[in-house]
Amino acid sequence: MGLNDKFTPAELTVSDTVPAMFGPDVELYTTPITPKENMLRLYEGKTPMWTPFPAGDLNMLMLDCDPENQARSPGTEGDRLDGWGVEWVFVDVVGGAMVKPGNPKVLDVEHWEDYVTPPDPDTWDWEGCYERNKDKIRP
Repeated sequence: MGLNDKFTPAELTVSDTVPAMFGPDVELYTTPITPKENMLRLYEGKTPMWTPFPAGDLNMLMLDCDPENQARSPGTEGDRLDGWGVEWVFVDVVGGAMVKPGNPKVLDVEHWEDYVTPPDPDTWDWEGCYERNKDKIRP
């Protein structure tokens, strides 16, 4: 099948399932092009074959080498600072994190540069992160 072919019932065949961030696994269907190729068409300003959807076409992986993901995740022990130096608190009852109350990172917005240091992704453990997560990555 190619880009100029019309829809065929074969496209309704489930080819794989992927875990969803919330809820049951998402079924992926047989398509004329891969979800990656379809997404690239969108980014290149071309018309995609279907509307890309985050639940199956995108790999939603929150890498543990990113300090923000560590700081905002449930069960994180100890220092909960993200890459910007902002302190987070996980709130179990709502299932999410918020900036620690009463502890603003920027004390004077007119001089925010004095308080903020951008994160440096070059210092993150990318190799270790890959090893810990490679079973979750699809081509």
